[in-house]
Amino acid sequence: MKQRQYFFCIILAVSAGMSAGLFSTNVMAQARWGFGVGPSINSLYSDLKKTEAGIGAGGYLTRRFNSHFGLTGLVSYSELPFTKSIVTNPATNQISAVKFTTNALRGDLLFDYELSSGGFRPYIGLGLGGVNYKVAGKLKGKTFKSKKSYTNFDFGPSLGFRVMFGSRFALDLGGGFRLTTGDSLDATTTNKAKDGIMTGMIGLTFFGGSRGTDLLAEQAPAEESDLSAFQQRIDQMESSSQQPPQDMQEYVRLKSKMDEMNQQIVQKEDEINTLRSE
Repeated sequence: MKQRQYFFCIILAVSAGMSAGLFSTNVMAQARWGFGVGPSINSLYSDLKKTEAGIGAGGYLTRRFNSHFGLTGLVSYSELPFTKSIVTNPATNQISAVKFTTNALRGDLLFDYELSSGGFRPYIGLGLGGVNYKVAGKLKGKTFKSKKSYTNFDFGPSLGFRVMFGSRFALDLGGGFRLTTGDSLDATTTNKAKDGIMTGMIGLTFFGGSRGTDLLAEQAPAEESDLSAFQQRIDQMESSSQQPPQDMQEYVRLKSKMDEMNQQIVQKEDEINTLRSE
């Protein structure tokens, strides 16, 4: 239980600390498609009192639809170690603590929503997929395995963050919980609840292909609206035959602001055209 608490506390603490301002949140264009690989740490969730953390690894393909929504397909391998007391000698009714490992191959789809579109991007998500697994135990130097493999569906929430390095690379640290539809991950089918998997993964993502321009273009409507309001005010003041001193000061201020916004819009249009030509 403590391992599970530590696991999620680490993710939450790192996310909160980095979101406090350790990374820039400037808007940047990002490619639509990405792929990545990375190691993982996993733990079994069941009625057993003692479970341990196991290692794993996975690869994924991700698709960003806009500056917030994305879909990721993940294939991973996980080892889920646990200790269980079983009868090892029926003649004497001897009970021994045996170490088991569930070897799980998972395939998941993760729908995620990024809370920021800058350099640091915390996200929340919902994953669903399936897991195929076998259970193996070891007693007195001998290894024994389950005769068949099991397949269950799984689903559950995810959270984490991505740190962007330019528009092509990202460091992704995420964790999640997947509740399965089966009850055999811990080699026991008499549990009170279904079994699950808690997992954390750190991955390096490379984004390729054309880069989206909506991250820059999203700012344009608001700026154009402000510019239109400034222009209307200036036109009203220029059409007036007499301008009191205070109106003249406001005219100069608005004119300067409009020129500045015009320059910003031209600059952003140049950036968008450059991105589209790549």
